[in-house]
Amino acid sequence: MNNIIPLNLNILETGLINILLLIGILVYGYVTILYSTINKNKDQILDELTMIKNNILTVLKKLKTYIINMNHGYQFIFVQLYIEINKKLEQDIINNLYLNLTAIKFNYKITKLRLKEAVKENLFNTRHQLIKLTLEKMIDSLKSDISSSRKLFELNFNIADTFRKIKKEGDYVQSN
Repeated sequence: MNNIIPLNLNILETGLINILLLIGILVYGYVTILYSTINKNKDQILDELTMIKNNILTVLKKLKTYIINMNHGYQFIFVQLYIEINKKLEQDIINNLYLNLTAIKFNYKITKLRLKEAVKENLFNTRHQLIKLTLEKMIDSLKSDISSSRKLFELNFNIADTFRKIKKEGDYVQSN
């Protein structure tokens, strides 16, 4: 990870300008060699062509390492994004659970107070209706929390899958 180049437009622009300058220099050298073929013998031309071929190969190697470093930079950005999203999701899940526990505790206290009043008035049927309503509300809130947790899990899975694809593409570029 020492070769990470952060994504920066100035670095990209500078790298592209350097690549274009190198290509221009190589084209100029090639035209110069073609022009001087009339005045030189075959051995010198072959030596100069070999030198140009070596220059092109070094430029291509530098371009490949530049692309690999850019890919590492993208991977680093996606790793950071993945970590931040995971932290946010964990925090949201913790907050949802805390809110659910608070709501359940609040509903329990209200139900307890209502049951005390119902017992005082000897309203046996009312007590059962209150319990039923409270339990239905708790079940509905838990169902909504479970569905939101599923959505968070699916989002987390999609992010992890995208990161794996990017990593595979980076490994492919590095192997070539």
